[in-house]
Amino acid sequence: MRRHGAHRLFGLFAAILACAACGEAPATATLGGDVVARVGGTISIPASLVGRTAAESHLSRDEALERLVGDAVGAREAAETGVDERPAVRVRVRAAVARSLVDRMQAEAVAAGPPTDAEVATLTKEAWLELDHPELRVAVHAVALVGEGKSSVEARRLAERILAAVASAKSPDDFLALADGPKTPGLEVRVEVLPPVAADGRTRGGGTLDGRFVNALFALAKVGDQSGITESPFGYHVMRLVERNPAYTMPLSERLPLFTPEVLSRRAKVRLDAALAESQKAREVVISPAAQSLIESLTFAAPPSPGAPPSPSAPR
Repeated sequence: MRRHGAHRLFGLFAAILACAACGEAPATATLGGDVVARVGGTISIPASLVGRTAAESHLSRDEALERLVGDAVGAREAAETGVDERPAVRVRVRAAVARSLVDRMQAEAVAAGPPTDAEVATLTKEAWLELDHPELRVAVHAVALVGEGKSSVEARRLAERILAAVASAKSPDDFLALADGPKTPGLEVRVEVLPPVAADGRTRGGGTLDGRFVNALFALAKVGDQSGITESPFGYHVMRLVERNPAYTMPLSERLPLFTPEVLSRRAKVRLDAALAESQKAREVVISPAAQSLIESLTFAAPPSPGAPPSPSAPR
């Protein structure tokens, strides 16, 4: 579709519109409703579309109308010559439509303003371990598991042997090695380093640890302290406190620049889902699947912020 040809056609079309407006009735009455241009008697361009195109493309209304008329002339020419039925052209058209949809949703997401309190709260909650956490503790532990059909008495006796074995531990590595020594045929011992955990049992990935275990861990006064035997639904534990990380909250002024790209991406995704649902419901408009991949690949630049912080990490 040649743009210079569209410009010439637009000039001719504008002249025809001007002649139509010379009569007593206004041009909009001749074209019908708020239609400000019509191409070939079949493609109508309403004033609302001109206004929206001007706003979204940062054009004057005259420039927006010229662009729309040029596109309409090209579309009509393609339809008349059959160019629009060629597979390669159809693929490009679908991609252009998808890109246009994504551009509009991106613009709408940005126009909605900076992250709201609710959006900030949602993202903070999701990334609480890095951005807003209470005191966290890290431990190594050994647990004598009570397997199905196994005696809990035997598991506790094994835990007592583990407790005696780790009494001489000088470090977390010592604890892990010593705890893995005692064995009882038919019983399993699990020895591991646990992820950071809060006093309410929260840990990374949305998981939680058993309350009795967590209470015993937070009862330890200082790093290096070791517990007695603690029972949980899994078995009998012995643990050693490895780290105490103080509570930390990243200032809101630092979180906002970090959250903005994700907030904009999620807003655009919500709009895409709504558009897909509406098109499927109406069964009149088909949105290319390419729009989904485009929206998922969107990257939004956060607004410039002097002294923007590096990627956050909780202090140790």
